[in-house]
Amino acid sequence: MGERCPGQSQRQWSFRDIYPVECPKCGGEMEFFKDEPSLPCPRCGALVANPKIDKGCFSWCSRADECRSLKG
Repeated sequence: MGERCPGQSQRQWSFRDIYPVECPKCGGEMEFFKDEPSLPCPRCGALVANPKIDKGCFSWCSRADECRSLKG
């Protein structure tokens, strides 16, 4: 699994920050964490982008430059 946001603490997450997503290729159910940009579908292997990812934190996070460099 890839690196996660260096400024994010999962201790402050709620149940809404982990959610199911349907694979657009096979219809299989996947589970995303709010900071995961993409995941392979466990059923068919297709790489699926997180439809709810929010990088609005770049505007205020003190570690945004570090995070941008991790994500490429």
